[in-house]
Amino acid sequence: MDNIKKLGLTALAGSMVATAAHSAELSASGSWALSYTSEDDDVVNGQAFTMGDSVTFTGSGELDNGFTASVSYELDGGNFDDEQLKLDMGDMGEFAYGESKSGYGIDIASNMVPAVDTAIYSAVGTDTVSYGVARSAQDTGNLGYKLALDGGITVSVEAARNTSAGGTDNTYGVTYTGIDGMTLAAGTGMTATGGTAEVESTTFGVKYATGGFTFGLQLTDVETEGSTEDEDGVHMGVTYNVNDDFTVGYVRQETDFSGNSSDEEHSGIQASYSMGSISFSGRISKVDNMGGSASASDEDKHVTMSIAF
Repeated sequence: MDNIKKLGLTALAGSMVATAAHSAELSASGSWALSYTSEDDDVVNGQAFTMGDSVTFTGSGELDNGFTASVSYELDGGNFDDEQLKLDMGDMGEFAYGESKSGYGIDIASNMVPAVDTAIYSAVGTDTVSYGVARSAQDTGNLGYKLALDGGITVSVEAARNTSAGGTDNTYGVTYTGIDGMTLAAGTGMTATGGTAEVESTTFGVKYATGGFTFGLQLTDVETEGSTEDEDGVHMGVTYNVNDDFTVGYVRQETDFSGNSSDEEHSGIQASYSMGSISFSGRISKVDNMGGSASASDEDKHVTMSIAF
């Protein structure tokens, strides 16, 4: 990894001499979504309808040396977020700096399980904490680098100052796609290093697509310093493309807490249908022993209509 970082820094230094762009493009794209969620009778969830709106502005230009520089901003709910600066250096990889946006380091390896709607560990209404999932570097002030090598290997690193716990989050990821239809992935990282509860994440995943089926398996270990409740997550799922427009899937995740807590269990069926720029997605999902508590459970039914323009 040290050699990879040295290569990236050398490439970045060389790119500083290229300041003029041959051509530039500016574009805007948007989307909105309307969702309805029905939860357990014992849950007071307020307004069952929710909305999402997004307009993304993107600009890019080719530099004198052939590199491509780009910037993107998302206007979401009346506020700008998910901002990212990117420098694509071709065979030397790409750098990106993001505010509220990542996608590098362990992120390239941490979710090999296909989902038709939403990842099951964050899908059920009152379940707001994703256990058994690798922790990535903070996405605010996130600096990432990704390099594609010969033979189907991609490596990536990321770093960000942790504004909550202090210290610097650092994570690493690698994927291999040299086998037809298969992706192998591995990642590791240290986050919250400046606090008393430093977190070490290690994850391995595999995804295989054949015919209309896609299968995925993710094994993740999360160890928190000073805690007896370390997490071992087993996340698996399968999706099937009935045709070009209709997809169904089943997903399941179990998280074993190393202390006295009960195993958390998520499961659900999902489906999506698209017709041009309009798409519908939905799920029926449940969670037992939420957060390791044997008395906590929830289930919900959810449907979303979204339009891209």
